[in-house]
Amino acid sequence: MKNPTIHLVIFSLASLAIWIPIISWLVSPSRTVLLGSPGRILLILTVAIQLIALLLSFVFRGVAATWDERQNRAASRVFGWIGYSAALAWAWWVAMSMLEFNDGKFVVFGVLCLLYLIPAIVPVVKVSIRVRAALVAASVTLIASGILTIERLSPILIAPATAYVAAILVSGICATYAGSSHLRHRTVTPIEESRPIES
Repeated sequence: MKNPTIHLVIFSLASLAIWIPIISWLVSPSRTVLLGSPGRILLILTVAIQLIALLLSFVFRGVAATWDERQNRAASRVFGWIGYSAALAWAWWVAMSMLEFNDGKFVVFGVLCLLYLIPAIVPVVKVSIRVRAALVAASVTLIASGILTIERLSPILIAPATAYVAAILVSGICATYAGSSHLRHRTVTPIEESRPIES
């Protein structure tokens, strides 16, 4: 990941853009459905979780630059599994609430769980594969969330999608820094001249 900050900015803006159909519906003068207390609480919690996730992603992006190889390897694994936890919540809502499957809901959920496991279990030493898997998974998650949000006019996917994207991108960033540190440590240094043997 050559430009981690740019990636974070792009994906952050994309996750915020998912709100556009929801906001358009909320401010529409022709809207006849009123939000009850559960709806308002959902909106508030979604906004809070999304903003916190995005803020933390930028914080940890900066902190990762100061960590050594061992710390970044460990952090990459931890954020990979944090992202997977968020992906489970996202997959559950997609399978159980957003898609119209009568008998195949658990099958869809299981398939999604297996697919989202891939970016989390790619070895940290395979930096390019881990980063590419993270970028693909983050992109697919946001695109699917945007499409389903437009179709259902529900913000239920925004929070877990953003949490997943933030965590999996930070995981990729940490893997990148770990790989860079490893390469620096393997740089060949000049061989010191041997001392003359004392008689």
